[in-house]
Amino acid sequence: MPFFKPDRYFARLTDVDVDADILRPGFTHLLLDVDNTILPRDTEVVPPDILAWIARVQEAGVVICLNSNNWHEPVLACARNLGLPLVRGSVKPLPFAFFAARRRIGAPRRRTLVIGDQLVTDGWGAHFCGMRVYLLAPLCQTDLWHTRLLDVDNTILPRDTEVVPPDILAWIARVQEAGVVICLNSNNWHEPVLACARNLGLPLVRGSVKPLPFAFFAARRRIGAPRRRTLVIGDQLVTDGW
Repeated sequence: MPFFKPDRYFARLTDVDVDADILRPGFTHLLLDVDNTILPRDTEVVPPDILAWIARVQEAGVVICLNSNNWHEPVLACARNLGLPLVRGSVKPLPFAFFAARRRIGAPRRRTLVIGDQLVTDGWGAHFCGMRVYLLAPLCQTDLWHTRLLDVDNTILPRDTEVVPPDILAWIARVQEAGVVICLNSNNWHEPVLACARNLGLPLVRGSVKPLPFAFFAARRRIGAPRRRTLVIGDQLVTDGW
């Protein structure tokens, strides 16, 4: 399996067919992300179709453990309401986040599937631990306030259109007019990110492996940015925030 890419893409959790995509490949255990995978951050209520999907998975005999980097009450309440075990504040993509969840439900590595909405935390983390992963589109675009303090994917470049919206183009222009120097910093190394930087005329560090420190050192060095006068803006708590 390619390390830096998920094994499958799906628009929504309910698009994952329980028989064809879980049982037939031999998966018996499931490590399931919470925020924007089953629990939209804008409503904090699990949608009915996802509730029904989880029930079908359990009826099929698949054991589920929720695995989330979030440690706040809504995630705990979600697990309690679903009656599912939870590993929260798990610091994905670090390996012990997945080891802890697997140990919680006695999951054998080769028969465990990871499903989440984030390429780095869910995708790379799962592959680093030798597990397969299905990547979903986030349920909504709302995120925690502290993930908004320039990443590319889903920060300035929507993954579904790969076109920077006009209001974001105007915002970038205003920032530059104010004399602020911008460097794009992305874990993605594919052509759309390169094309985005080229079209904007901005320097880019791609395939940067955030949240590792050298990802940020490289971007700062690219534009000669002093640490205390540099602001990071992105849409991911772990890769951008931490």
